[in-house]
Amino acid sequence: MIVTTLLQFMFACIGVQLFKGKFYRCTDEAKQNPVDCRGIFIVYKDGDMDSPMVRERQWQNSDFNFDNVLTAMMALFTVSTFEGWPALLYKAIDSNGENVGPVYNYRVEISIFFIIYIIIIAFFMMNIFVGFVIVTFQEQGEQEYKNCELDKNQRQCVEYALKARPLRRYIPKNPYQYKFWYMVNSTVFEYIMFVLIMLNTLCLAMQALMNPATVVCKPLLMDWSYTWIKPLWLIPQAKNFFKNESSQLTASSLTLIKASQLLFTDFT
Repeated sequence: MIVTTLLQFMFACIGVQLFKGKFYRCTDEAKQNPVDCRGIFIVYKDGDMDSPMVRERQWQNSDFNFDNVLTAMMALFTVSTFEGWPALLYKAIDSNGENVGPVYNYRVEISIFFIIYIIIIAFFMMNIFVGFVIVTFQEQGEQEYKNCELDKNQRQCVEYALKARPLRRYIPKNPYQYKFWYMVNSTVFEYIMFVLIMLNTLCLAMQALMNPATVVCKPLLMDWSYTWIKPLWLIPQAKNFFKNESSQLTASSLTLIKASQLLFTDFT
């Protein structure tokens, strides 16, 4: 944390040298110095020439500036949080001279300052700080095993062996059910499903582009095909499938979704 603060202070000092007094601007963009930024000017509400409004010219400084080290550190802190920092970057690029109004893209190369700051502070130092905190907590958690003869990896192996449970996989004994089970669990079947999904996406794109009446039903039929072909694996294990509450919810949700699509689809 101390190193990060020192780097923040260093970049703030550099920012003061680069941008001190250069973030001022007149509310009337046609005026470039405080001497001319006086009196009143006319603006048009939302660009409507029939709605003129009179405004007083004011020479204003940016809310985040580099006039001193403290305000520079605050401005750089907003950059490190990635919250609204592009506006500050654009002001720095447009900065012209001290106590002089901005000029569009006057110093584009000054953006290197912000890029280097983000890489060093926001990416590098912040990640180091977070990593240090995580490592500290892990070391504190290891203190309770200080007198244990097993190291960390050995303890994890023992915990895994104690908590491990065998996976249950149903393989049908009936030869016809086994054929269905083998088909829907094969890699070829997964590729077929992928092709159907791509064809359905293509049909939807054609419908949005051409919008003919003949294309309306095709995406729906494709959607039904790849949604309901997949549950073919229910055939070999339907007996065990509906004993699981989550499986029952999945089947009922698919049915409701497809029924609603049929109800709200215009086939004309």
